[in-house]
Amino acid sequence: SYKNLRWHFQMQELEKEELPPKIRKYFERKFKLLEPELQEIMRFAALWKKSFLLKETAEVLSYSLIKVSARIDRLKNLNLLVQPAKSVSFHYPFLRNIVCQNSEKNELNGFRRKIISYLEKRKELLPEEEMLLFSHYANLPKNKKMLSFGKALQMKFKKDIEKIIATGKEIFKHRKELEKIGSEDVVFLLNNYAWALDRIADYELALSVFREVWELGKSGVNQNLKNEIFVRNLYFLNRESKFAE
Repeated sequence: SYKNLRWHFQMQELEKEELPPKIRKYFERKFKLLEPELQEIMRFAALWKKSFLLKETAEVLSYSLIKVSARIDRLKNLNLLVQPAKSVSFHYPFLRNIVCQNSEKNELNGFRRKIISYLEKRKELLPEEEMLLFSHYANLPKNKKMLSFGKALQMKFKKDIEKIIATGKEIFKHRKELEKIGSEDVVFLLNNYAWALDRIADYELALSVFREVWELGKSGVNQNLKNEIFVRNLYFLNRESKFAE
């Protein structure tokens, strides 16, 4: 409901269901009416981590701290951003999707490139920042780096199922174009993806991914990877026969 110039709703209800049309339209209009420099901060926030610092915002966008701070204060006054401590975040989590859905693809890609440039210059990245970097590689057209970086991440986080699935999902989506760059790396990444999917009991998708692995792995992969694929194929055949009984 909307009372006294403010929306009143339960966040847990919005997380379970689609955003009510009236609330969506209200915030879409609010975003579109923002001045361009405020929309810029919102787009950056939508493509960054869950929260951000003034300093890193200024560095990514190449603005002074004073200018960034002033713009964020205006967005806080509009109840679009909140800053309980040093970090700033969206006042409502659903604003991230609203900003992305109401921005042109080329606008978002421009911010992705700025974020990539900033993160690539950093000497050390947190795991969250590494996954963010990979996601931006994956969302840019014809970006070859997603394959090599995706492999580096899977080798670093070998037993982290969540990260294996996050990287594998994007590799699977772009597999046709990536095969031309490095088919063996694609097979390696998708084989791990199939393993992770099976571990979380998403058997149907795991089998679908592995069928691609099986076909791609028939040629152009090293012997160790061939052996691993062969063993996993026996495993899936055994699973299929059990389900058929």
